[in-house]
Amino acid sequence: MTAPGGERIVPPPQPRRSFLAAAFTERVPTKLAAIVLALVLWLVVRGEEPTEIILAVRFVPVVDTSLEISGNTPDSVEVVVSGRRREVLKLQANPPVVRRRFDEDTPRRLRVTLLPSDVEFPIGVEATAKTVRPSVITLNFRPRATTATPDTGKP
Repeated sequence: MTAPGGERIVPPPQPRRSFLAAAFTERVPTKLAAIVLALVLWLVVRGEEPTEIILAVRFVPVVDTSLEISGNTPDSVEVVVSGRRREVLKLQANPPVVRRRFDEDTPRRLRVTLLPSDVEFPIGVEATAKTVRPSVITLNFRPRATTATPDTGKP
């Protein structure tokens, strides 16, 4: 540009922005979108990653009506559970149970071996029980006392 007298007009020098400053201040919406997308992708991939946790699981003996358990019975056992992280996290809200059945032919004292196959998972949860601790427990059974109703002979 030239001035009316033929002099050349030089614009005042602009402060040069450093490369680092430009990296953080130019195209901010695009950079924020990229960061959000990267975080979402990381969370999705992390949820698919296999994991193992130890859960305290209720022990539920299912006993025939003619028997009852005497003595101490553990309320819970520890189970090592493996599966995808999101599946295993579902078990925090709806834990599995260890269930064993005992019929009238069960001996009065029984050492029970708890197996991973005894663990019952909630419907819709894809996880696997690896081990149960303690793996062996001792249960004592006795015949259930029946209350006899006196027969008065009257209808």
